[in-house]
Order: sequence, then structure tokens, then C-alpha cells
Amino acid sequence: MGCEEEILIIRSYDGQYADRVRVEDLERRCEVGPSERVFLFTDTMGDPICRIRNSPLYKMLVAEVDNQLVGVIQGSIKVVTVHQAQKDRAKVGYVLGLRVVPSFRRRGIGCSLVLRLEEWFVANDVGYTYMATEKDNEASVKLFIYKLGYTNFRVPAILVNPVKHYRSYHLPSNIQISRLKVGVAEYLYRKFMASTEFFPHDIDQVLRHKLSLGTWVAYYRDDTDDAEDANFETSGSKSEMTIPKSWAMLSVWNSGEVFKLRLGKAPLSCLIYTESSKVIDKIFPCLNLPSIPNFYEPFGFYFMYGVH
Repeated sequence: MGCEEEILIIRSYDGQYADRVRVEDLERRCEVGPSERVFLFTDTMGDPICRIRNSPLYKMLVAEVDNQLVGVIQGSIKVVTVHQAQKDRAKVGYVLGLRVVPSFRRRGIGCSLVLRLEEWFVANDVGYTYMATEKDNEASVKLFIYKLGYTNFRVPAILVNPVKHYRSYHLPSNIQISRLKVGVAEYLYRKFMASTEFFPHDIDQVLRHKLSLGTWVAYYRDDTDDAEDANFETSGSKSEMTIPKSWAMLSVWNSGEVFKLRLGKAPLSCLIYTESSKVIDKIFPCLNLPSIPNFYEPFGFYFMYGVH
């Protein structure tokens, strides 16, 4: 008697307890990043769709084989700026959170999940689909570029820095840093960054969200004709706002309230250095030596964006 062929079922995540527990278990078993290097595990803190829940439109699909959950994928849709001759904005679909249980990989499950998610994008008039992956993640590159025809659009860098309370920075006396009101921050984003590729047209909703910690601006106190007029705030029309010649701004998003990360694998030397630096920092705090936080326990992070 021949072996029965496995039947792959792809359906929407239903959000019920059984689905939630199985998805969280799958997340714990699937590392993020190439297995031969340091990788991260994601702790969704009981909410598997936490990374897309704040998007205007989102969807999560799960893959099952013989009632066993073996894969997941998430997608969200936003309206952003694009540089086209016909129009300056478009709906884009973002693919993220593609996970397949290690023992079920290389069976086309990941490809099937992406194609089904793309069907949902098409049904919602999405013009472009994009995703982010490490350039040396061979499995991901082969799937999206060589099999599904995705194009290498950009090669961004993600910069990380542990923050310690004693790392104070003394600003020069001629530099002013102020927190902006949401309306003012939105005005500046739309005025100076609206033409940037992939600028989100719901920036007002992003800035007003409960996870947004705020937007800050820095400028030289003496960088205007009248230093007292160097003020981004105004109670009247935005045209009355006095903007200095040189200034910078950024916004901060509290990702740690949504999900956490945990280091899953690292050289022994890294672990030894982490622990020893913590001991030195505890015994000799006056030295202000940089120490590495415990990335082996779940940790959150602040995401700085909109730097201009």
C-alpha cells in the first residue's frame, strides 16, 4: 500500500485560544536569522498578531498538515508615497512573520503561504508587495527573489545600541531640544518628508497612537534672526511657525509594549563577556564602563524613526 499524500490546508488565523497557543509554540521553535549565526526568538506576549494589529488592514494565515500547525505568515496594507509618472501614492502590502516548522521545510509550504497572502493583497487592490530579510538568509532570498520574482529594492541597516542610565550626554548651551505637539509633528512630516519613497499617508494615526512616545526636535538657539522666535509651536496657522535654518527631528515608538526578543544562540565568549561586564559594572559603577545587557532574557526596545 502506498503512502498517503499529505494535504496542506491554508486558512485565516481565527484568534481563538487553540490557534493562539499553537502559533506561539511555533514562534518559539522558529528562530529568526541564519542558524549558523546568532539568531533571535520572538515573544509575542500572548498576541501573535501584535506586529500587524496597528496597521489599517492586516491578515494572518496558518498552514496545517494532518491537523498540525506547521507554518504561519502575516501581512498588512498601507497607503504610501511612490514615485510614478501616473500617481504619487499606492497601496502596498507588507509580508512578514513567515515561519515554517523546521521538520516541514523544503516542501513548498512557505511558498504556498506567500502566494495565498498575495491573493488577499490583489483582492484589496494592492499595487506592490514588499518584505524584509537578511541578505545572507539564503532560504529567504531563494524563495522571494529566485522563485517568486521579488526584486532587491533597498539594503537598509538596522542599528542597535544598549541604553544605560549613566550614559548622559551634555548638550552645548546653544542647542535646544523640545518635544513637539502631535499636530506640529504631523505638519513637519508632511511638509518635508511627504515626497519620500514609502512615506505613510496615515502618519497622523501613527503619531497619535498610544505606543508613540512622541516626536522631538533639536535646533541651534542662535540659528534665526531673532533667537526668541525660534519656536516650532504656534497657536495659529502653521504658516506662522518659525522654523530655524538648521534643525533635526525624530519620533520614538515603544515596540517593547507589543513584543519582545530573546537571543537564541551566541558564541560562548559573548556570554562570558556579557556576564563579566555586568559584574564589573555592579562592583565598580563609578567607572561608567559600558556593559552588555542580558539579551538572553526577553527584552523590549524603542524604535526611532522619521529622522530628518
